Amino acid sequence: MKQNPIAQNVRAFRRAHHWTQEELAAASGVDVRTVQRAEAGHPLSVESLRAIAAAFDTTLDMLSISIEDFERYVAEFEQKYSLIHLNPIESGDDVNYFLGNSDASQFQRIGKLTDQQADAFSEFEEAFRDWNDLWSDLSPVHRRDAERSIGEHIETLQSLALSISMGQKPMGLTLRNNGTSVQLQIVYCAAVPGKTPLRFLARDKGVPVSFV
Repeated sequence: MKQNPIAQNVRAFRRAHHWTQEELAAASGVDVRTVQRAEAGHPLSVESLRAIAAAFDTTLDMLSISIEDFERYVAEFEQKYSLIHLNPIESGDDVNYFLGNSDASQFQRIGKLTDQQADAFSEFEEAFRDWNDLWSDLSPVHRRDAERSIGEHIETLQSLALSISMGQKPMGLTLRNNGTSVQLQIVYCAAVPGKTPLRFLARDKGVPVSFV
């Protein structure tokens, strides 16, 4: 019996993003049972399917294409996107590794955040960038102050049921003026509603990062 293409494609999309079913549920705003039903080929509401498609930054029609067409899409996905491994952030100490060790950053919200969650995440992003700019000039004591300050932002995010994860990946750039190649360290941060932090983030290679 030929399997429902939606079931195949949801599972394949999820694996292409290196997400668990729990992570897909968090990113799409549906429960894990809904993801399981989708991958088992059971009927779902249009709203649930659209939410799952949106988590993959695609359309409902794309979830229904043939497996052959989907394989071509995956090949294009791998050319367009770079997968970033992320680590859960639970305290200021977890952020310490990234402070002073980055040339640019990209902060991304995954799923639907409330206004309060979005505001708190923006404040966390601003605090990280401010401390990162100052890091090389800070004394050990002031660096501990920075960790505590960052930790307070993380506690706020946790109280709002928002999970944070961060990762780092180098990026090579060629300077236009003299053709010199430089290696930059890019920090990536993802926020997702719920208690399941994302372990991987798909970065569009064509989207510029913000220098800090």
